[in-house]
Amino acid sequence: DVKTSQMELEMKRDTEANLKIDLVQLHTIPSQMAKDIQKMNRKRNNLEKTRIEIDDQRKELLHSVHQIEHKCRIIESEKLEVMKELDERRVSLDNKEQDCNQLHKMIEMGKESESALMGERASLDLQLRY
Repeated sequence: DVKTSQMELEMKRDTEANLKIDLVQLHTIPSQMAKDIQKMNRKRNNLEKTRIEIDDQRKELLHSVHQIEHKCRIIESEKLEVMKELDERRVSLDNKEQDCNQLHKMIEMGKESESALMGERASLDLQLRY
């Protein structure tokens, strides 16, 4: 009977030792969970900071895009004005070239007329001398 009691006592001690080990493990769970929660919170905070930085960069890029689009519209407007002025100057140049060509024709006609008159004068001079 003593042996049985000793065995029961030994079993109870083993059970108690196992329960103590389980208790220690159970006590470490909240601590480990707290560490995991802190780790997750740090990750979440870092991700939030990164998201804010990326959002700020996106806003800056969007602002830059709007500025560039505005400049493009201004340049396009200036281009249209310059093209219009260029067309007007081409028309003016064409008109002046036509005027110049007409003046050259008039000069040529004047030279031909002068030449003909000089010939008549020479002829008249010869007639007057003889």
